[in-house]
Amino acid sequence: MIGLVPGTQMLTRSASSLLLPEIQRYFGVSDTQIGHLQGTFDLFLASLLALPCALFVDRYGSRCVLRNLILIWIISHISCGLSASFSQFCFFKIMIAAAEIGMVPVIYAMTPLYAGPKNLMLINAAVGALITLGYGAGYYFSDVLFKIAALIAPAQGDALWRGWRRSAPFLE
Repeated sequence: MIGLVPGTQMLTRSASSLLLPEIQRYFGVSDTQIGHLQGTFDLFLASLLALPCALFVDRYGSRCVLRNLILIWIISHISCGLSASFSQFCFFKIMIAAAEIGMVPVIYAMTPLYAGPKNLMLINAAVGALITLGYGAGYYFSDVLFKIAALIAPAQGDALWRGWRRSAPFLE
């Protein structure tokens, strides 16, 4: 179960990266701006935001920190869909990346709780494999994921990644 969290992260990360051209058109931003979103913001700023996770784990425990990081990750994904501007979208993408970067070490720190000393490397290898499988599955099954999303909330002329808002007019 513990490996499903980072596997799901990588699945959504790879699937959402396929939507970048659509997001770029929707907000009318340049290639440089969308590149910063995937590179500079994700890696540099999110890494800085994720550094305090170690202090929080020491103070509050890994389960509490992981639960809160998952909550931040979910709320940030929803907020990306509600973003009215590219700067808001960037802010929530940074929060997603920070939560993802913070979760992985917390998960690896939790593996001794679930595995004895004999099985520790096996569990760590399984978590790493699920991360890799999730990343690949996001690309491989992205077409299926987008078709399911279109069935749930058809775009109706709006951008594909924002089509679900049409089914929730109270959010407009």
